[in-house]
Formats: sequence, C-alpha cells, structure tokens
Amino acid sequence: MEKVKKFFTNKTTLIICCVVAAVLIVLLIVLLASGGQEKKLEKELKELGKVYYEEVYYGSWGDDVDGRTELLEKFVTLGIKSDLSNLVRAVAGKNGLASEEEILADFVNSKTGKQCNRTNTKVTFYPSEPFEKTDYKMEVQIDCGFEE
Repeated sequence: MEKVKKFFTNKTTLIICCVVAAVLIVLLIVLLASGGQEKKLEKELKELGKVYYEEVYYGSWGDDVDGRTELLEKFVTLGIKSDLSNLVRAVAGKNGLASEEEILADFVNSKTGKQCNRTNTKVTFYPSEPFEKTDYKMEVQIDCGFEE
C-alpha cells in the first residue's frame, strides 16, 4: 500500500499517467466515431436496398409470379448485386427518400472527406422461397476507406 501511495504522490508519475489516460481516451473516441459512421452508412445502405428490392426490382415484375419465381430461383446462392450508383439512381425520391445528390452526399468518410467508392459500395440480395416481396437476405459492403 505504501508503494501505491508513493507512486501517486510523485508528480512526474502522476503527469505521465494523466497523459497516457488522455491519449487512450482520444484514441477510443476516434475509433468509436469512425465505427459509428460506418454503422450509420451500413444502415442507410440497407434502407436504400430494402426500397430497391421491394419497390423497384420486385415491383417491376407486376403480376407475373411464374416468371419472377423462375428468375429469382437462379439467384438464391449467386445473389443479385447492385452498387451504390445504381441503387441511388433507382430509389431517389421514392418512399420519402432524398434526392440523388443528398443521398450521395451522405456517403463520405467524415474523417478523410473522401467519397465512398460508388462501385465497391454495394448491396447483394439473396432471394428465398416462396419468393414474395420480403423473402430475401441482404448483405452490404461499404468501401469508404474506414479501415485505413
């Protein structure tokens, strides 16, 4: 106990501990902030993907259930891919979504100011039986330079 007391009464040691703690706190904030933006963009991309698949892609088949089922069966394992540019072009203004310019303005790495890659940032849909409007799984891929 005496060693601990002596350790914290030494001003140099106390200053070093405070500096190390401050650096760790700043590092933690930076890591959480960049991860937070990535999660936010993933959520936004999923929202765009949901509107795209359910309203645009699925809706384009109309009442042709057999044709739609036949096509979707081919993509169960392969998936249907759509990059950010195509998604935004197809869904901007639908279901209360913003304009193309407003949506794309969100897809920027706030740390670097760099635009997300519009080709590598994409959604892959995996349709599943019975191939109704909401019968699919979605995977998103964000390429905004967060891991750099």
